[in-house]
Amino acid sequence: MGQSSFATLSGGPMAEDAVGTITTGTSFTVGVRTWSPSVGHGLELRTFSGSGSPMSTQVVPLPGRILAQGMEPHPAGGSVICGARFVNDSTSLDPLLIRLDVAGNVQWTWSPGLPSGQLMRDAVVLTDGSVVLAGYTGSSEKHNAVVARISATGQQLWYVELPGPLDEEADAVVADASSVMVTGRQMNYGGEADPLFARLDLNGTVLWTTSWGGVRDDAGLDLARNGAEYVMAGRTRSHAAYDHSTGTWNEGGYLIAIDQQGDTLWQRTFADTMHHRVLHAIAIAPNGDLLVAGTEQAVDSGADAALLMRLTAGGSTLWERRFHLADEERPAQVRALPQGMLVCGSAFNASGRQVMLVRTDDNGN
Repeated sequence: MGQSSFATLSGGPMAEDAVGTITTGTSFTVGVRTWSPSVGHGLELRTFSGSGSPMSTQVVPLPGRILAQGMEPHPAGGSVICGARFVNDSTSLDPLLIRLDVAGNVQWTWSPGLPSGQLMRDAVVLTDGSVVLAGYTGSSEKHNAVVARISATGQQLWYVELPGPLDEEADAVVADASSVMVTGRQMNYGGEADPLFARLDLNGTVLWTTSWGGVRDDAGLDLARNGAEYVMAGRTRSHAAYDHSTGTWNEGGYLIAIDQQGDTLWQRTFADTMHHRVLHAIAIAPNGDLLVAGTEQAVDSGADAALLMRLTAGGSTLWERRFHLADEERPAQVRALPQGMLVCGSAFNASGRQVMLVRTDDNGN
């Protein structure tokens, strides 16, 4: 690796997952979902130096059990963290958005007790400081994708459930000057999932919804805007490789680029008969290249590695790198840096589930 590159694990013997990062000067602040038998789920902020050394840990003091899902920088400084929480002994999830200042102090929270339970999977901060959330609501039998906008002071501006006949979930959201785009997954009548897309204006009006996919299981997991294109990262079995030795379709990494009208511009699949691949996160490099983070699992041995890729804006591979830091790795977010990328997530080993943080230069080193 280069001088500023690193790959590190951090955490104790329980379960700890990095859900997102922000840059704070020359260091990185990581939002961490924690779990312990005595407390349940909680939230911490961990600061790492530019070379990956742990610097500090700060517990975010909030009532209830906090299930953090995503973290984004705020234009006024600090960050927002989205997810859900169980309040007291409740078994119903309340949606959650937390606004933190640059010191990690809670400025406000939005967490209404809405019916059915909600989990907010992703957030995007608009130029006016308001936040658009994407996630899902529903019971164990049916989910509906939801999108909500919260003001810069924590007031709910609108809340929309996307129409759908079966089971839908929104996993990622991005914005442009006049609208937001979400992706996720929608169950079809054949019992398989298809990638879900929806576009809403900034007042919450649904402009259109659509789904893409094939005859097997596919889903969108993350979304990035690259100029006029919206690039989804996810997984596919419809367009993956068929393993004749087992008679099964391997899982493949999946990219779909669409325009504002929902028309497909291009698709790419990363699949072979030797591996299962899933693309969990995507970001845009300063020059417009695609930065992608996912997982790669060997079919024969089950050996798992974090898969990092740099692609052209049209989806052609420039390089691939694999990091095997534990028994199993799961990237959650990739962040474009002025030079290179920063990937956070979790890694499973005999010590439990630990925070994973990887930084590379522009060449993946």
